[in-house]
Amino acid sequence: MARTGTLGGLSAAVILALASCGVSSAELSQDWVRAVEARDAMAVSDLFAVDARLVDPALESPANGRVAIYAAYSQLFSLPDVAIVPGDPTVSRSGFTIDWVWTGVRPDTGVAYRVEGVSTFRVENGLITEERAEYAVAESPLG
Repeated sequence: MARTGTLGGLSAAVILALASCGVSSAELSQDWVRAVEARDAMAVSDLFAVDARLVDPALESPANGRVAIYAAYSQLFSLPDVAIVPGDPTVSRSGFTIDWVWTGVRPDTGVAYRVEGVSTFRVENGLITEERAEYAVAESPLG
């Protein structure tokens, strides 16, 4: 008897899509953590889809596209004494969420700052399609 390419009524393509969705989000979250800890804007931006979007309260408008996301992370990583300490990711089928603490020195005043926030990532086809950062804008050294 010939194999039909299904398992429990699901096609192989659907099974692979379902399996890779959770795994991709988990792997992507760990890749983001490693890239952020290394302050590597190129490695971070490579995790995003070409037409991805970064929404951050400190930005005047969302960063649309991988190039703009690279520029936003480059600006962040260039701040004096910047350090970002990510927490453990919470992974779902549609993406992941990470709490983080961002510290450094304000370039305009030389005063140390500490910002606690959370980023929520939407993942499709193994790439981040959107990041939404949430924190109090008044705390941001960029705002």
